[in-house]
Amino acid sequence: MPLYTPDTHDYPELTEVWERSVRATHDFLPDAYITRLKVLLPQYLGSVTLFCTRDEQLNITGFAGTRN
Repeated sequence: MPLYTPDTHDYPELTEVWERSVRATHDFLPDAYITRLKVLLPQYLGSVTLFCTRDEQLNITGFAGTRN
């Protein structure tokens, strides 16, 4: 599976993937908290080196960020 490097124009899609993942795995978090984090996500995404996977239609299916 190839890795891609997303750009800032991918942030909305990365945010959607993030939100789906958080809602599926963190059912203990209140909606208000998820909403607050979601607003901050572009800032967080911009502070790390991002990698993502994509499906056949090039939709982002997952991502990770690293920072030295």
